[in-house]
Order: sequence, then structure tokens, then C-alpha cells
Amino acid sequence: YSRSSGQMFSIEAKADGVRIQSFDVFAAKDGTDSCTVLTRPGDWKGHEYNVARWETIYAGTPDLIYLKPVSLRLDRDVYIPRGSRASFQVLCSSKNVMYLWSDGKTEGGPYIDDGSVVLHEGMSMKGAFKPKNWGKFATGLTYVKTASEDDAAPEDGEAPETVSSNPENPTPSPTTKSLTPPPTTKSPTPLPTTEKPTPFPTTMSPIKSPTIKPTMVSPTKLAAQCGDFVCHADEEPGTCPSDCVRKIFYTPERPDSKSAGQMFALEASTDGVRIQSFHVVSKYDAKDDCMVMTREGDWKGHEYDSEGWEIVYAKKDIQLRKMYPVSLGNFDREVPIPLGSRQSFQVLCTYGIMYVWGDKKTEGEPYVTNGSVVIHEGMAMKGPFQPNGWGKFTTGITYISTAPEAI
Repeated sequence: YSRSSGQMFSIEAKADGVRIQSFDVFAAKDGTDSCTVLTRPGDWKGHEYNVARWETIYAGTPDLIYLKPVSLRLDRDVYIPRGSRASFQVLCSSKNVMYLWSDGKTEGGPYIDDGSVVLHEGMSMKGAFKPKNWGKFATGLTYVKTASEDDAAPEDGEAPETVSSNPENPTPSPTTKSLTPPPTTKSPTPLPTTEKPTPFPTTMSPIKSPTIKPTMVSPTKLAAQCGDFVCHADEEPGTCPSDCVRKIFYTPERPDSKSAGQMFALEASTDGVRIQSFHVVSKYDAKDDCMVMTREGDWKGHEYDSEGWEIVYAKKDIQLRKMYPVSLGNFDREVPIPLGSRQSFQVLCTYGIMYVWGDKKTEGEPYVTNGSVVIHEGMAMKGPFQPNGWGKFTTGITYISTAPEAI
């Protein structure tokens, strides 16, 4: 066995009704870890560096046990039609996932088959969307499937018989298949000790692709709304300058700390606020991969939970500058914030962004405002859904709002 931050691989369904429910992982050491599972339909090849259509289906902090399987129950079942594949990334932030080494000659080929599902060889990972080498996912997965003629049919009125992975639990559970041999207590494959940690462990965990599509509005409707002193969602400063204005709100403090990103909330104190982009400060002159996620309301209570978060921006090779604000460019969609409401964001870059150190005593409180938008203090992040201390989002926000003259 070898160790990495995780595995990317695909599963093929040979039976009808296959739904993946959980994965078991072996850890290289005891301890609590931050783990994530991502999935996308089809094969992973050609998509190993691309966040599009990947979705987070597990994000948690399980207590892992040295060389013993620990189950990661997914937020939802992943259905795989018969004859089709689904791909997965199973990741834990401290390079704690054990796997079987492969030589690359059989990458993508069938690795093991239990008659209902086939595991295909994949890649070991340095982090999300960071393939490192070839590898075989090791331990087990839990799934349900349509009963076949070979399965014992239940009698009338009885629940279908299932195999429980926990004999002490009388509740029927789906079939658990340990598709790889359990590790022995013999010395595992020597683990690398000189490898430098990745600058941004287990980042870029996507949630769901944007689901809000732009609405086409007729010129007649625009003309009827323009001049009513409210910047509507279908109005722009270019089409209705009397109602709408575009501004960049720069924070006043110079950043003094670095993290993988920031989680924070914005509050609208005027009508028509729509967030279009963020500006970030890097510690380096370098190209970087960055991502922005958002959810309605406050982030508190949702900092470890992927549900409700949506990716609104994900781009690679953005030229960032050392200690100088750079715009990430427009989001995939504008993020509206109704007057008096809050919207939460995670802004993440692979090599990290600069911010102002915060204080636990003022976490969540207003940090700075320009009269239209209020920035609330938040958390520094080690990666998506991995808070790591308190912090204040620093630099700039591009947004549209109702023009001051119209208020």
C-alpha cells in the first residue's frame, strides 16, 4: 500500500439500479481529517484538471483509523445506469488515503469486478484536480442494486434481505462490497518523507454547476422599467444609467496574512446589489487557479457542509500579482443580494490569497462598509469547507447597485 491525498477513478455498473452510497477509506495514521468526495458522470479522463460538472457529494471531518476501513456516507446516492460509468475523487487533506500502486500501463482498465460493479484503475492525487501518479482505489464501497434472479426473493410482506456491514446493527443495510483485499499488518510500501506538501491541500472542491440562466428581456420591458429609480436584475449601467451604477469597493487595510482562501458574508444596504467579481491579492507573481462559491444567507452553520453552496466562478492560470489587487473577472452569473439580506462566499486560490487577520471576538460582525455593501468578518480557509482561523476579506468587490442619485 502507498499513501496520497486521494484517488480519482471510475466505477462501471454491470447490473441494473446501481446506486453508490458510501466509500470506505484506509488511513495511514489515526486522527480526524478533512475529507471530500466528488463525482461526475462518465469517465474522468479528459476531466482530471477541469472542475466542470464535478459535484461535491461528501464533505466532512471523519475520525480515521490506521489501516482500518472508515465509511464516508455520501450526501446522496450516485446512480450509475447499466453499462455506464461514473467517476469519483475521494480525498483527505493530510495525505492520509492508502491505495494500491499501479504502473500506468493499465490506467483506466478494469481493476476488479464483483459481477455488479467494476472498479477501473485511476490516479493517485496530490489534491482535488491534481493527479500525481497511477493507482488503484483500495478498500470498499457500499451500493444498492436491483435484485436479480440469483438473489433470494423475499416472501410476501417481508423487506428485501440485504447484507449489513455492521452485524450489531439489526437495521437492513445495502450490500457492502470490500472489493480489495484488506491490508495486513506487515510494513506497507515506504511512504515518501521528502515530498513537499502541496501549497493548497485538497482545494477546488466543486459543488453544483450554476443552475440560474440569464433571462432575455425585451427592449420594450427595459424601456418601461428604466427611470423608476430601482436597478432591476435585467438593467445595466449601460442601458439605464439613471437607475444603475457599477462600482468597485476596495477595503482600506493592507493584508498581512495568507491562507488558501476566505469565507465571509456580504450584506446589501441599498437596493439592486448584484455581485459581479472579486479582486484578490497574492503573495506571489504567478499564475493561479481560483474558485468562488456562494450560498444564500450567513455561512455560520454551513462552513463544513457543501449543501446549498454553488460554484459561480472557476478558472485556471489567472495571472496574479504580488501584493497588488487583481480582478478575477466576471462570475458565471451575477449574485444578487436583496436589501437587508446577506450572501456568503468562499474565495479560494491554489497558492493562497492575502487577507487581514481577524479576531474570534468579532467573528461575523461588520468589518467595513461603503454605504451600499457591508463586509462581515469571516474565516481563513485551508481549502473548501476547511476553516482555519478568523479573517477579514481584503481588497475589492465589483458590483452593480441602484445609482445614488436614484435613492
